[in-house]
Amino acid sequence: MIKILQSKFSIKQVILIPVTVMLFVCFLLSILTFFSIDMTYDGTPLYKTPIWAVLIFILLLFFQIRFYLKTFKRYNFFDKGFEIRTIYGKEFYAWNVINQVSLINTPIETILWLIQNEDALVFEMKDGQVIKMFSKYYKNMPAIRKYIDDKNDLQVVNNYQVSNDKGFKPFEIKTFKGVLVLTFKGFILIFMSLLFSILFLEKLDTMTIVGIVFIVGIITLLIGVLVMQGYYFQLNKKSLIIRNHVFFHLKHQIDLNKVRVIYFEQKYKKEPSIRIITNDYSMVSFQSISVKNKQWKALISELKKHGLNVVDELFYENK
Repeated sequence: MIKILQSKFSIKQVILIPVTVMLFVCFLLSILTFFSIDMTYDGTPLYKTPIWAVLIFILLLFFQIRFYLKTFKRYNFFDKGFEIRTIYGKEFYAWNVINQVSLINTPIETILWLIQNEDALVFEMKDGQVIKMFSKYYKNMPAIRKYIDDKNDLQVVNNYQVSNDKGFKPFEIKTFKGVLVLTFKGFILIFMSLLFSILFLEKLDTMTIVGIVFIVGIITLLIGVLVMQGYYFQLNKKSLIIRNHVFFHLKHQIDLNKVRVIYFEQKYKKEPSIRIITNDYSMVSFQSISVKNKQWKALISELKKHGLNVVDELFYENK
């Protein structure tokens, strides 16, 4: 067999995020273990110390490592089929056992107790087996999607054929945004960030290194969530512009002529997000907690008027 293409792991998703999470769990474990030992020296029975929390975190760490080892799969594509490799072994699937391939899909991914829809390339076998290749784990997913789309011997669906002439109508720039601080989540995140910042400045002289790291970590996390979910959108005759409420200088400009499909979605009724897949199958996504129902509908309507492929999976609830 001739190897044609091999998947390449995303450093962020496969190394940075898992290692960061595991280091954080280990950090909590060390603090709880220290307190448990210290309490036993003071005469507290072991069962009354946080040792039970230590055992729970050890169990969580075990299942987390096991999950990552099973989830991170390497795909090798050959002229006769494709191969999936994990630490536990490998499996080969010939092209003729595939019923169809859904090129752009949003199946459910289960991460420990978290259930959510994620962008994926889905292989549906003739025997009913379904293989989900989640795009966030592979940095060369655009190349893999293009390779699958170009194979003439596969039944490919959901590839969203591209129209070169979108027929854009000229208009002035339109903005679709809300007031971040007036949303419930935005207000809570801003309030908590200010509260912890004031606490940090007032107690800085008396805080230990562990306390400083803990408070700074919480503030960073709160601001990070606010930035990731604080986007809003602008539209002109040729581009979709994404800006941020927190970092005003952030600007992503998407050429609408290079867009294959735009998904508007909510993962299990969480914060609405927009996922943009370009002609070369590159993908970017942005969340927004400030944009209201009528603004989402207006943005979707404008995009559809210009012949763009739009998939609307938002939950429109009364606000």
